[in-house]
This record gives sequence, structure tokens and C-alpha cells, in this order.
Amino acid sequence: MNNDQLDRTVRDVMTHWAPADTGPPAGLADRIVRRRRRRGALRVAGAALGLVGVTLGAALVTGPGDDDGAKLPATHVSKESRLWWRTTLPSASWDACLAGAGAVYCRGQEYDGVRVDVRSGKTVWQRKAASADGGAAPAGSLPGVRDGMLYTFADHAPGTGNPGTDLVALGDDGRRVLWRHELADDSRGRTSAVLFDGGILANTPSFKSVAALDGRTGRTLWTYRWKKADCDRAVIGGVPYLTCSPDSEKAPPRSTVVRLDPATGQA
Repeated sequence: MNNDQLDRTVRDVMTHWAPADTGPPAGLADRIVRRRRRRGALRVAGAALGLVGVTLGAALVTGPGDDDGAKLPATHVSKESRLWWRTTLPSASWDACLAGAGAVYCRGQEYDGVRVDVRSGKTVWQRKAASADGGAAPAGSLPGVRDGMLYTFADHAPGTGNPGTDLVALGDDGRRVLWRHELADDSRGRTSAVLFDGGILANTPSFKSVAALDGRTGRTLWTYRWKKADCDRAVIGGVPYLTCSPDSEKAPPRSTVVRLDPATGQA
């Protein structure tokens, strides 16, 4: 049925039928037909505008789609790199290195610290270990650098059978030891001392406590103690944490994560 046939049908129905045999209001059939035609015209116009929008959008996003067969330029990847500098460090072996502001720091069996300038590759300073007899455990990492100071490890009792370990803060010239803090045994691992916002969290000789140290003076800010667990230190988002597990079969069979307040050390 086309539009004209539908219009005639609507007029016939509205003219010959109405409830209670009363005729419909005058001109009702014509008004219905005109309204239906306007709605149909709006639908057609809306569909046309939608089609134009889709077509225009495709043109704006994907372009006209012309393909003249031209090939894109080939991407060249260099297989060579430029060597800016090469530096020979003063010892044959090194335990750990880290990058700081404008410098690379390393430590090894014979040196507590060496600073190399990142622009020139020149050795800015080097500090020899008090004893290089190999009695101390190697360091798997360096605690860090802050405000021009290097935090490194050194023998607590150099030249002895059990030298132990100190956390040492070296000044920006490498010649000054600003402070020392005794650690547990030969503990020189990644979690032996970690930097957090406000200080350094380090272990202690007791194995069952940690100390928060002032980075500039080494002064103890607060301590935290525990029992029946072995705990490692960690820093997440500048906040100090402890990850603890049972230290024996008699200890409670659970592992815990302890968040410490950076200012007070309260859990």
C-alpha cells in the first residue's frame, strides 16, 4: 500500500465509523493525514541528516580513501649506537651500582664507594674500604642516594674474622663519613636498609627490630620491635612496611604485612 492509498483508507474509516454512531469532528480525517505526512517527512529528513553525518564522519576520520598506489617511506632503524664514554673502575670486581642525580655510584670489596660523572665518565671520587681481605659478605645492592649523600655498606670491624656491617653515609665529596649505623651481622641485602619519606629504615643487631634513621645525621627517630617472626623491610609510596613470616615451628603459622607510620613508627 502506497502513501496515497493509505491516506484514502484513513479518510474512509474516519468518515464512515465513529463510536455511538456520532460523526467525527469536522476535518479530523484531513488533520490526521496531514500530521502523518509531516511525521513521515521528518523521519525522511532525519534519516538523510544521519546519513550525511555518518558519511562526513567517515571522511573526517578516515580521509577520502583515495589510493594512488604510492608506498610509504621505509623506516630506517640504526644498528649502531654511539659510545659517549668508557671508564675503567679502579677494582676488578664490584658488588652493586646505582644511578643518582648526574652520577653513577658503585661499591665493591675494595671500595666502599665510587662516584662517576654521567656526562664525562670521569671518576669524581673514590673511597677505599678499610680492609679488602674478603672477609665481609658482598652487597647485592646499594641503599640509595639522597641530597648528594651516598648510603652504602662498610665493615663494622675491619680486618677481623667477623667484620659485620655498618650502614654508612658518605658526603658529596666522598671523603667524609657523616655517620654510621650498625646492622645485623653481615646483612648487606636489598632490604637491609631502605629509604622512605622522612628517613631510612634499617635493621639492627638484634634481628627483631628496625630503626628509622635521620638521613642527614643518622639519629634514631623511632624503633619498632616484634617477636616470633622474621621480617624484611620495604617501602611503598614513601611509606615503610614490614613483611613478616614465622621464624620457627612454635611461632603462629601466619604471615603478616605491617604498615608503619613514617612519623612515629606506630603500626
